[in-house]
This record gives sequence, structure tokens and C-alpha cells, in this order.
Amino acid sequence: MVAAPSELTGTSAHCPNPDPKENLTTCNNNKQVCLAGSCSGSVCLKFNLEECFCDKPASAGDVDESCHQCCMYEGSCTSSSKIPEMQNYTMQYGELPIDSTDGTKILFQQPGTPCDDYLGYCDVFYKCRLVDSNGPLSRLTKAIFNPDLYENVFAWIQEYWWATILIALGVIILMALFIKCFSVHTPSSNPNLKEARKVSHYTNTLRRRPRGNNDMQMR
Repeated sequence: MVAAPSELTGTSAHCPNPDPKENLTTCNNNKQVCLAGSCSGSVCLKFNLEECFCDKPASAGDVDESCHQCCMYEGSCTSSSKIPEMQNYTMQYGELPIDSTDGTKILFQQPGTPCDDYLGYCDVFYKCRLVDSNGPLSRLTKAIFNPDLYENVFAWIQEYWWATILIALGVIILMALFIKCFSVHTPSSNPNLKEARKVSHYTNTLRRRPRGNNDMQMR
């Protein structure tokens, strides 16, 4: 809420509810205006203009105005820096772009503001970043639950049934060998089974034996 300061009246311990600021009072770093006590209006309203979205550049050499404060002017969506009524305001409250060569300030949108007709958002560098609706999780879900994928797998199994059987047998044999090799190191409470082998039994053979008294006497 955008409100005027509130002061104690001396008759109560609580501050009275503050009155909202007048409409069209600038707020949010002079990039928006107050409407009914809320900083939600475009600064274009201060100049009796309507806010709009500037298009992204058609070619690489054009200036990207998609994150500029744009207003409808003479039937077209125009950057505030090109509107005569807003040039003084833009020069006073705007920012100088990093790649500026003529010293012209730009009234940029706040980071996080929608741009390109709600297809993206402005980042901290005042670049319009398009929102990827097909994110990594969505692409992974579509890839896993794609019906065409399973149809291709079933067709391959029907055509190469012998290879499928060999792969299944290979997996079973590999699992059996894995269990056989590592079961000797797994402790068990069954008294009929042999005691589990310790891995350290094999590693100790690689260690250097400590010198005894006999070795010292031989030297």
C-alpha cells in the first residue's frame, strides 16, 4: 500500500490508518504510479497514455526496446525515450545504458516485469528472457511417456526376438555371478554357512610386514 505518513494524535497508543497517496503519484523508483493506494499503475498514465509492450528487435542490429517503458503514442507502441512529452521525465529518472554512445537515458522496466506480450520477463540486465514452457522436466516426461517410443521398442522386440532372449539370459547370468562373488563377504546368522570372508584378509598381503628382532640381529 502506498500511503502518506501517519502520526500519533496523543489520544491513543495506536497510529491512525494512513491516508493513501494521491493517484498518479510516482512510486517504485519512479517507474510506476499509485492507483487507489496501490503502486500498480504504469507511468504512462501520468501522461495520459496507455502502457503497451514494445516488440523485440526484428534483426540483430536493431535496438532491443522490449524492456523499455513503452506507451501507445500516435497509434504505435513507442519507447518513452522517443515520446516528446516523456523525454524530460525519462532524462530525469531514466538510466544510462551500458552501450550508450549519445548519452540518452532510458526508462527501463523493473526486473521481473513481463515483456514481449507476457511471453518473457525482464532480467537485471534489462533483457527480455523468454519463458521456456517446455522445461527439462516437461521434456523428460514427454520422452518417457511417449507412445511412439514404446511402439518402436515393441516392434524391435518382435523383429529381433532372439537378441531379446540373449540379453535377458546375459542379465540373469551377470546377476548370478554378482551374487555369487559378493555373498562370501556378506555376514549371515545361518550356522550352516561358512564364516564370511573379510576384505581386509586380502589387502593385508600387500602390506609390508613389520620388522622383528630377528631381522635386526641379522643386520
